[in-house]
Amino acid sequence: VRILPAFIGYFWQQYWDQGYCQTAMHSRTYEVSTQDDYLLEWDSVRSGIIESGNIAKEFGVELAVQGHPPVVNEVQDLIDLVDEVNLPNVKIGLDLPLFDHQESDYVYETVKKIGKKMIHSHTLGSKTRIGPGGFAYASMEVVPGEGVENWLPFFKACKEVGYEGYFAYEQCAPFLMPGHVKPTIEEFDRRQQVGFDFIKSFEDQI
Repeated sequence: VRILPAFIGYFWQQYWDQGYCQTAMHSRTYEVSTQDDYLLEWDSVRSGIIESGNIAKEFGVELAVQGHPPVVNEVQDLIDLVDEVNLPNVKIGLDLPLFDHQESDYVYETVKKIGKKMIHSHTLGSKTRIGPGGFAYASMEVVPGEGVENWLPFFKACKEVGYEGYFAYEQCAPFLMPGHVKPTIEEFDRRQQVGFDFIKSFEDQI
């Protein structure tokens, strides 16, 4: 179940059943979409997760909260949000590409600190796009191993805390193939296989 309290329009009606094959819940929160008042955004998202968490609790379902801008901008924000929600079935989906730092010690200690609250993780790569004057103007998703992510300390810490959830390969954002053409099914399959092979290559290192 994907619950997106902050992403207005993320699941428009004509796209609601495309791409995830999962139930999607969202509120199209006006308070978040305008980005006028950060505290109002935070309160709105927190209350939405509490409401969703209480519904999920009735059915014995655990929720993994994924940290994502513009409300959750760093890992500590994610930890704070889950702590403030304060429900036993609302835990953390910890994605290495969304860490605010990739230094080995930071990655390792962050996973260790979160520990058993981590119940899900996405694996993908992220690369910064640099424009005129050396300014970063965007980020783009790439196959795991082609981005900035520091995977080895992440997986080592996951093993040490006894993480038993999925490392789910994710192709989240749209991308174009060379020639500015839309990707083919074969390209999606290729990227997924390359990503799987890269992630599995760490088994002998941890």
